Amino acid sequence: MRGVRASVVATALCLIVATPATAAPGGLDTSFGTRGWVRHSVARGHDAAFGVVRTADRKTVVAGTYDDDRSRAHVYLARYLPNGRLDTSFGSRGIVRPTLGGESVGYELEQLSDGRLLVVGMGRSGHTTGVLAARFAANGQPDRTFGNGGWLVHAVGRSGLAVPTDAAIGVDGAIGIVGVTFTSSGSLTSFVTRLLPDGKPDALFGNGTVIDPVPDTVFAAVVVPPDGSVVVGGARVPDDAAPTPFLGRFLPNAALDPTFGVGLTTMPGTVFNALARTPQGLIVAAGFGTEQGAAGGSLVGRVVRFLPSGLLDPTFALGGTASVPAGEATVLDAVGVDGDGRIVVSGEAAVGRTSDVVVARFAVTGLPDATFGRNGISIQGTTALHESGFDADVAPDGAVTVVGAIQPPRPRGAPLDSMLTRLLP
Repeated sequence: MRGVRASVVATALCLIVATPATAAPGGLDTSFGTRGWVRHSVARGHDAAFGVVRTADRKTVVAGTYDDDRSRAHVYLARYLPNGRLDTSFGSRGIVRPTLGGESVGYELEQLSDGRLLVVGMGRSGHTTGVLAARFAANGQPDRTFGNGGWLVHAVGRSGLAVPTDAAIGVDGAIGIVGVTFTSSGSLTSFVTRLLPDGKPDALFGNGTVIDPVPDTVFAAVVVPPDGSVVVGGARVPDDAAPTPFLGRFLPNAALDPTFGVGLTTMPGTVFNALARTPQGLIVAAGFGTEQGAAGGSLVGRVVRFLPSGLLDPTFALGGTASVPAGEATVLDAVGVDGDGRIVVSGEAAVGRTSDVVVARFAVTGLPDATFGRNGISIQGTTALHESGFDADVAPDGAVTVVGAIQPPRPRGAPLDSMLTRLLP
């Protein structure tokens, strides 16, 4: 989940001293943008990048949201050359501002095997408000074979408000989406949706959507294995107890698989914000948890690996779990696996009232990759008040591109801008 996931489950923003930029693994790639950073103002108001993918020709595509002159939100896509400059052959001078029926918000970006792009967020079509899904050709033009002329709005529940927190595409092109919505009584609940490759709801999967399948649980992340199931991560958040992580598998008929994850350790205080699936079928979860014995309940990044059965992988780190301690609080919002099987996680690290981007890399065994950053952790920041990393792309060679938002310290209350930064493999 990215910024949406963190805001749904917890808030932890802060400041930390940045790791010096070097040419070593985990250092800033100074050939990208300005000394490894790209700050892009899409409009006069606030804007932020929430999703990122890298194309086969090493270009970078981001999706996000910008406010127009009337403070109405809209989806945008932008494509960058390997040097961090806008690719003027994409859309209008490197940017696509699609017309999607009115106000729209883009939270997730996925890339199909043929290069087409899928944006998932919130939108409105006529009197219907719900989950927005829009698909584009690799050049940014609408893919009119999807939905209604390239996009659709899928109603979830009766409240008219559904916030998707993650999306994933299966090998067959089917789309898994998870998020939160509100019941008729106004209480927060979760949903899981499965769309067919053309955007239609999968009638075999609970007529497309299942609402509140696990009470008192927030769904924040999803992967879609080749068997047609949908694996969901998040947290159980009962009113009278600390959150505990959730990992569940929904079968192709939308039933929760009772054989998955039997005996899962509760790990109190831990929340899963992101999931990835390795080529071997292992599931890697990233998020945050309370550091045991820490004064004031300090948060650390948490990385957990599971077997295909949903059980903790005992060969990974210490009993399946590893931590990313960085400053007073660390929240991980993205996880990926590079071409060598190393696990890369990213998010933000905070101390006080400002925050920086944090990226950590682990060997296949779960031990920190000592060749990356400082003891496996790279913390990068500028002179801005906040740099928040919402999503990351991990290239096969190990290069990491993090996107999010950046807020300058002056003038006070300055709008957020979209941010990209790239780290060396």
